[in-house]
Amino acid sequence: MSPAWAWLDVALRSSEEEALVLADQVLSTRIRRPGLPSPLARPDELGEALRLRGRANGIRTARSAAKLATDAADSQPETRLRYALHRAGLPLPEVNPLICDERGRRCFRPDLALRKWRLAIQYDGAEVHSTAERVLLDVRRQETAELLGWTEVRITKDHMRSNGAGAVQKVLGKLRERGYPS
Repeated sequence: MSPAWAWLDVALRSSEEEALVLADQVLSTRIRRPGLPSPLARPDELGEALRLRGRANGIRTARSAAKLATDAADSQPETRLRYALHRAGLPLPEVNPLICDERGRRCFRPDLALRKWRLAIQYDGAEVHSTAERVLLDVRRQETAELLGWTEVRITKDHMRSNGAGAVQKVLGKLRERGYPS
């Protein structure tokens, strides 16, 4: 069974969020899997599996998740954060985009970005972001973002409780500060 068909079999019995998390993982070109290709499947393969499956129970949810999926996701928490923002009706952010300065020099890569509002959203998992070296890198990234006129919003697992309500409120507050309509 291909990864696209395996995704679809699970997605048909899942919530939209769970189907999206799995689709992002299957499509990701950023996740390294020793001995396996990266990505495991392409968007057209998911689309073909959806087309061939027809009108199965759960197909609408799977199609919706496939439309939201990206090949740029790094982690499940980042996908869940992106989905919480989508569910709240906020603009869909770019995933892991490269932010350059006015000369085109590469400066930083936020987990999620809303370019129009120069808002960089970072999901900080305690396991990854707690080493002394990583804290220094995170501080430098934030300073670089600020020098370029960006605001960085840092989200943790505490913000993701209650389906990400705290994260949505934090991002919405920063968006409003930067001119997003109320």
